[in-house]
Amino acid sequence: MDGAMIDPKPSIPEVIADFAAYYARHPSWGSLHIVLEDHNNQDCHVDFCVGWARDNRDAEGERLAAILRRMSRTQRGRLARDVRALAAYSGA
Repeated sequence: MDGAMIDPKPSIPEVIADFAAYYARHPSWGSLHIVLEDHNNQDCHVDFCVGWARDNRDAEGERLAAILRRMSRTQRGRLARDVRALAAYSGA
């Protein structure tokens, strides 16, 4: 190995506030829609979101898609569910 650090897989509690804030501004998930709304959670779908966000100058969506890319497919599904639950609980 060349000594480069590999980004660790983020936990949902570490990132949920950022995703909840994005969801509040984009209730259909904006650039992340195909992964977090439509549940297409394979890496290729996340890669599409990165490009879509970049092409649409959605810097926050691009940053969050990069986080999704480091998460497992199971985490991606749980994240969407947990953000919706948090929004419903908080009355958003």
